[in-house]
Formats: sequence, C-alpha cells, structure tokens
Amino acid sequence: MDARILKRVKAVAKVTGKPVRLDDATLVFFLCPCLSSKGITVRKDGLGYSAKYVNRLSITARERINKTLAFRAAAADVGWQCEPVAVWGSADAFILYDQTDFPLLPENIPVKVVSNYEPVQARISDFWSYYESQPWLQGCLQRAVKQEQQRLLSLLPNSCRSLRLDFVRRVFAGFALDGMLLQLGTFGRNPIILGVESPGVTELQNAVLPPFNRVPVIQLP
Repeated sequence: MDARILKRVKAVAKVTGKPVRLDDATLVFFLCPCLSSKGITVRKDGLGYSAKYVNRLSITARERINKTLAFRAAAADVGWQCEPVAVWGSADAFILYDQTDFPLLPENIPVKVVSNYEPVQARISDFWSYYESQPWLQGCLQRAVKQEQQRLLSLLPNSCRSLRLDFVRRVFAGFALDGMLLQLGTFGRNPIILGVESPGVTELQNAVLPPFNRVPVIQLP
C-alpha cells in the first residue's frame, strides 16, 4: 500500500482507539452533481440562488472517483477488500436552491452510487435545526471552518452579504446532516469517510457528533 495511505489508515486507528478493518467498514465519499457553465446564479426575485444541472460528471467528481479507485487498489494490494460507496448530492437541489429538478444518478460509475435525496428529505427538520444552531461554531476547528467558508464564498456571484452567508449556512448544515446520517448507518454499517475533499469538509461533517462518536476519516492525498 502507498505509504501515505497506510499512514492515514493508522492515524484513524489511533484516533478511534481500535483497529480499522476496511473489510468490515463502509467507505463513503460524496459527489456533487455537475452544474451548467453558468454555475450558481442569483434568482430573479433576489431572495436566493438557482442552478441548472447537466447530465454528466464534473471534473471535480471524476477526480474524487479516481482518488477513491486508487485507494481501493492500494488496499487490495495488501489484502484489504473494500467497496466504496459514493453518495450523490441530489438533495442539494432543494436545500441550496429550492428547485424541483433533481440531478439523476450518474451511470457507468465503477463504484456503488446512492442518492441522498430521500434520507435528507426524511430528516429535513434536523437540517433546519443545524442551520439555526450552527453547531460548527463549537464542535469544529475554526481554522477549517473559515477556510471552507472562504472557498464557498469564492464560488458565489456578486450578491448581498446576507444572501451569501445564508448559502454558506445551508451548505454547512448539509455537511452536519451528512455526519448524522452516516452515524445512523444510512449509507452502510461502520462508516468511514474517504476524505476526497478538503479536510474542512470532513470536520464539518462531524460537527454534531460527540468526540467518541465521530465518523472516522481517511483523508486521501
């Protein structure tokens, strides 16, 4: 196994206080649906954002898949058989953009892909609870939170401050809900997050979970 990956697996074992058995865990990573070339735009009423989805994978999604496949191959080299699960962010359509056209599951992906639409819809009250309470202000490394906030703000078109901060809070509340759903076993037993995004994302995904119950993370290079 790649020495960098092995080091990350050992780090997870150290944090959780128990050996990490990849063959007994569900390795989960997240994919965002692809937006049109217009990206995120301000709605005509000026009260939110809208986005148009296109039926293909973004460059970023492909990079995340490639990282995951490289990890799976490296794990297999030392006898660790794992089948990662990709969580497809269909729910972004209604938690971020308040629209009804939902991105379809991508086809011909070499890993299992599941939509988060129904699980998020079933827990939408938790989403709004996290939006209001902002647990990431207490349960996360603030440096990571600020870096992720800056990254998100850089993606938004020119608009008023309140609108931009509302969008960031929605994204962060969605990340927090990710962690809760993972811990509930929604996407598989004994979940481990494959960190294919910035470390700040996985920090936010653990925002509502107590330290002893955080979802382990293997941050991929």
